[in-house]
Amino acid sequence: MAKSRRTSHRPTRPAASKPNPVTATASAPVAVASKPTAARDTQEPAARPAAKPASKPPSKPAGPRQVTPTIVVGAGLSALWLLLGVTGVLSTFGLALFLIALSWAAVALFIAGQALWDPTDALRSARRITALVVVVALPVTFDPGTAERFGVAKLTLLMIGALVLAALWAVDALTNAKIPDLRTGLHWPILAMVVVGLLATIFSVSPRLSFLGDYQSYDGFLALLAFAVLTLSAAESWRPTDLRTILTTFLLAGGGPVVLYGLIQTADVELGTSWDWIGFINPGASFGPTSTVWSTLGNPNHLAGFVACLLPIGLIVVISDRSVLTRVLSAAVLGGALLCLVETSSLGGLGAAVGALILTGLLLIPELRQHKRMAAWLGAGVAVAAVVCVVIVAAQGTLGDKLEAATDWSSGTSTAAQRVEYWKSATDMASDRPLLGWGPDTFGYLSPTYQTQKFVDAFGPDQTINGAHNTFLQTLATKGVLGLGALLFFFVWLALRAWVAWRHVRARERLVGEWRDQRLLLTATVGAATAVLLQSSFNVELLGINVVLWAMAAVVSVIALGAGVTAGLSPRAILHVDEPDRAVTLEPPRRPHRRPARRASIAVPAIVAGVAVVALAWFASTWWRAERSFQAAIEGTNVLLQSTQTEAPDQADSAEQAEVLRSTLASFRDASSQNTIEVLYPLSEAQFEVAVLDAANAVTTENAAGLQPIRDLLQNAVDRAPRDPVPLSTYGFLLAQVRELAPALGDADLEAELFGRASRANPFNAIYVRGEVAALRAAEDLDAAREVVEAGLERFPVDPVLLTEAVAIAAAQGDVAAKAQFQERLDEVSEG
Repeated sequence: MAKSRRTSHRPTRPAASKPNPVTATASAPVAVASKPTAARDTQEPAARPAAKPASKPPSKPAGPRQVTPTIVVGAGLSALWLLLGVTGVLSTFGLALFLIALSWAAVALFIAGQALWDPTDALRSARRITALVVVVALPVTFDPGTAERFGVAKLTLLMIGALVLAALWAVDALTNAKIPDLRTGLHWPILAMVVVGLLATIFSVSPRLSFLGDYQSYDGFLALLAFAVLTLSAAESWRPTDLRTILTTFLLAGGGPVVLYGLIQTADVELGTSWDWIGFINPGASFGPTSTVWSTLGNPNHLAGFVACLLPIGLIVVISDRSVLTRVLSAAVLGGALLCLVETSSLGGLGAAVGALILTGLLLIPELRQHKRMAAWLGAGVAVAAVVCVVIVAAQGTLGDKLEAATDWSSGTSTAAQRVEYWKSATDMASDRPLLGWGPDTFGYLSPTYQTQKFVDAFGPDQTINGAHNTFLQTLATKGVLGLGALLFFFVWLALRAWVAWRHVRARERLVGEWRDQRLLLTATVGAATAVLLQSSFNVELLGINVVLWAMAAVVSVIALGAGVTAGLSPRAILHVDEPDRAVTLEPPRRPHRRPARRASIAVPAIVAGVAVVALAWFASTWWRAERSFQAAIEGTNVLLQSTQTEAPDQADSAEQAEVLRSTLASFRDASSQNTIEVLYPLSEAQFEVAVLDAANAVTTENAAGLQPIRDLLQNAVDRAPRDPVPLSTYGFLLAQVRELAPALGDADLEAELFGRASRANPFNAIYVRGEVAALRAAEDLDAAREVVEAGLERFPVDPVLLTEAVAIAAAQGDVAAKAQFQERLDEVSEG
């Protein structure tokens, strides 16, 4: 029996027009008056219960007619991209499809911005929309014009977005009579993570690396600080009535292009098309353009983890949104996400998806009990999706191989066995620096030192591990027990507030069924956050996935505060749930009777903040511009390599090669000067110059003195990464080459030092020990050479080069017995 509602206490509202196809909500969220609570009110001012009808009736809500020009623009752009793709102006037809998706994503963001905009509080509305744009655009953003394609573009967008949000908050705080409140309920855990991250960066083994983050991951202190600003700003500015628009826009405008690009790559892999316009190949990865898909995330595991986050959100939108168009589009994104998940063959992503959907299903039990038909349709949809996935996997014939590769422990190369070795390395790192760890994002930097013997036996001594593949162990190794404690504080507090918010919402829903929408949105949020947590428990962290967790934390904060959960630290106050004594409808946010009081004009602070944001944004884009210069250098290198294959270049070709050489060297130098942290830039430039000299047969005794600029580049690389064995050994090999060409110009002591440091940084590579022994012999320090070679033979007892060096050193020292012993061992190795 329908519940009666009291409507005499408020004026009758005009009938709402047909809901917007993108931002339509399932129902208007409501608030329930309850007993006094300690929670702060972060929402719009409540409507006066006895307000008289206004002389001027309120305007009708925005309907489809107001967004028709936007839809026309989207359709026009789609037609343009399609035409350019069909006629061949664009490089591939897949690029045209992706540009169409981006155009409609921009349309969806514009429509969502209209729904979120409140002209009576422009600064808070600007923060609200900016936070949404960053959350939606971050997973989609990548730049084919950079060398590593994905990470640096996302970091640049994140930092610029955080700068804009901070500037908007600062202007609001300076001009508003009341400072915007950032007490969101998660402010203390976030503050703890930032403080510990700052301390870990200051005391890091490489503070500059920890500040920016390792190459391709960029999970340093800058990203943590930017995520903190994003989350606090979103939780402060988003309103409960905005959340359906926000989650739906994230699904369609953020998830849609990512899924579409994944489907484009799937078509290339399975159907043999050539739609992918990038052809990205990661030399250090086990995948390529013809093996699997990675979309805008750069890795199949990352793509699988991201689409796992989309599934709970898409499921809730499909079953609850009023707009048929929105539900159809969401279902299409869900279907594409499942296909991408299957194509990646990522067991971590699959586990994250299954775990998130199971939790989502459990939270949907109240919904399914009330709607039997929905339960039947949902069950049928899950069954059909499972059958389709099984058919696709069976047609590929890769699941068995993938499962065998993941569980074959005997070979030591299975993905499960690899992760166990990663985790052992992480615990070893943490045991050496337990309090604050080695510094944010330094796992890959130190992995050669802490890799296990079993891992080396399976993959060799030079296989770099980019992370612990577990967010908790990664944090323990890089930020210590303090960092792990702060992370656990964040997750426990987030789970606690989500659970208590669920109880509050359910209590209000029993009186007013329209609270159902907040419960469904909370279900989607918890499911997506669970997917991120499960994915990051078996894979490395990535900006494009981490943004989902931070955004969902903001959504949980908004729902919890709106439902009456206190923002304080007292567990007793948080766990207390007041039973509402009466139901009062909370209207969608109305225009207040007067504008917020201002202490001063906004103009001057806004101009100052704008100038500061532009200047800091230019600084924030430094690393992105360096990557573009590095990519230009790589392209110039490839051109020169192709030109050297011609048999007899004419004079014009020689002039062109000279120009390419000049521009390539300039690009290398621009990259190194713009990014003074990354070791790859000076190292690559030095290797390029050596290759050019080798191609010209210019590495001779007469030109040995001309190698000094290359020595300077390698010294720069060593200064940037003093514990990286690659630049250390590269510099050592160059000095060995100079010593052989011109002994007077050599530096055997420095050569031995470099190889010794490389050997300590990677104690599993015998080449470094060989180099150190040879340099010490050249320096005529036979005692040190004997000590090093004997220590090396303890680690590499059957290495023939070290045994040969041991025989020579013993002979030079006149130790006949040792010489005979080493010679006998060498003979056994040679015969064996």
